[in-house]
Amino acid sequence: MTKLRSLNFLIGPKLYEANWLELQQRGFIARVQCAEVWCPVTPEFYREYLKMKSMKKLLLSVMNPNKYRACEFLIRYHERRNDKIIVFSDNVFALKYYATKMGRPYLYGPTSQAERMQVLQNFQHNPNAFDFLEPYMTFNVSEIAAYG
Repeated sequence: MTKLRSLNFLIGPKLYEANWLELQQRGFIARVQCAEVWCPVTPEFYREYLKMKSMKKLLLSVMNPNKYRACEFLIRYHERRNDKIIVFSDNVFALKYYATKMGRPYLYGPTSQAERMQVLQNFQHNPNAFDFLEPYMTFNVSEIAAYG
């Protein structure tokens, strides 16, 4: 079975499609600002990066101290503005490290449904809950919008 057919089997066919910009303009979903931030690698990490094999290179890349500092700066900046923040990562090791080091909640595959709902409801209803960290692409747009 192809991946697309497997996906259709698991979640069913698409029932409706809407333009997310239109939904945002009409107030049905939160206004979102996405940004790509390029971070230079520190010299020490780069020297080690050049010596390593592929998996270790990936780890050195995602754990670049400049990436961590940039992420921390952006979170603090948006918290001061009382913005709601979701940090996405495509690397679970980095996600867990960043969240733990910053004292932030995080969700990923093994997170129980009860804990997931608790974090999401806190994010939605608690004005002091500004952020959480999430592996890239584990929510669909409607789920994110519901909590924005």
